[in-house]
Amino acid sequence: MERVVHPPISIVPTSLEQLTMMDADPAPAASFHLSGASDKRFRKGRQPPLAKGRNVWMDPVRAFDQLQADYWTTRTNLRSHDHPVVRSFANQRVEFIKGKFGDWRPSTALEVGCGDGFGMQHMNTLVDDIHGCDLSPAMLEANPAPADRLTLAEAYDLPFESDQFELVYCWELLHHVGDPSRAVSEMKRVGRRAVMLCEPNSLNVAMAAFGLLEPAERGLLRFTPGYTKRLLVEAGLSRVTVYSVACFTPNQTPPWLARVLSLLPYRWPYVGLYNIAIGYL
Repeated sequence: MERVVHPPISIVPTSLEQLTMMDADPAPAASFHLSGASDKRFRKGRQPPLAKGRNVWMDPVRAFDQLQADYWTTRTNLRSHDHPVVRSFANQRVEFIKGKFGDWRPSTALEVGCGDGFGMQHMNTLVDDIHGCDLSPAMLEANPAPADRLTLAEAYDLPFESDQFELVYCWELLHHVGDPSRAVSEMKRVGRRAVMLCEPNSLNVAMAAFGLLEPAERGLLRFTPGYTKRLLVEAGLSRVTVYSVACFTPNQTPPWLARVLSLLPYRWPYVGLYNIAIGYL
């Protein structure tokens, strides 16, 4: 179905404070509707506590999360999930993941920080039953997945049962989170068999430069292969492996260059643009 362009959204929250004020005590299964945007309704999970006045700046984690929420609440990715470069990037990643999973095909999965469907729309070749959650209403509005598979929620407090999903994963989420360890622990709680993290690799010079130049991406600077692996180990997962992969990005690489780079090997130990870490429960 063709997506219709609608008038400007009048009530989309522009800060974490406004998002919280919309419902002081939301029920986990409640729906969330963007009035003026479309008839798409999402589940609404528990929202983070209200950040008041100057107190938020006394805590660097809360300050980081506040800035990220302010930035991403009304933004989406530069390219949609079906852009040719995004498809090429995602297909390479999914095929690599399939190889690492071997014969295992998860029956259920949750993508934390699913955004506008970048990961979900390609991971569905690996998992039939995928659910997603994100803190950004704008991202969820752009996500083509059925609304009953999408939940407005933060990574620190997932509104799902323990052991609910065989696989819990994220694509490029944790560098936008102030306390990645806490988020990974919550991912482990709702997971039953495996947790997978896909994050930028700051050992890659180009990626590190991007993190330095783009304030919204500065959190990637701590994400080395070792740090990404350690997040899973410290959360209590076992048989943790990490791989540095990819030589082009989905949102910035020109199509002609992506076609050339896609012919190169996918795995680049230590210096690939991204790290994929997998741990098992």
